[in-house]
Amino acid sequence: MKESKEILKSLRENIVQNQVNAYVEDNNCCQICNISLKKKGHNEIKFRTLFGKLSIESPRFRNCKCIEQRTVSFSSLPNLINERVSPELQFMESK
Repeated sequence: MKESKEILKSLRENIVQNQVNAYVEDNNCCQICNISLKKKGHNEIKFRTLFGKLSIESPRFRNCKCIEQRTVSFSSLPNLINERVSPELQFMESK
C-alpha cells in the first residue's frame, strides 16, 4: 500500500508540473510586443489536493519595457491556480 501511495504521489507531481510547464511556456511572452520575457527567479506555491499537498515552482518574469508597470516582475501561474485548493478537496471538505 505504501508503494502504491508513493507511485500515485510521484505521478500526480509529474502531471501537475508538466501542466504548469506548458502553461508557463505559453505565457512567457509580452502580450503587447510578443518578446520573450526574462526569468527573474521563482516562488513556490503550495497546492492542496485530496491526496496531499503539492509544491509547485512558480517562475517569475521581468516585466517588458514596452509598457510601464507598477512592479518589476510578475508570475503568471497564480492566474491559472487562483485558489490553492483542488475542486475535489473542496467538495470533500464541504460534504
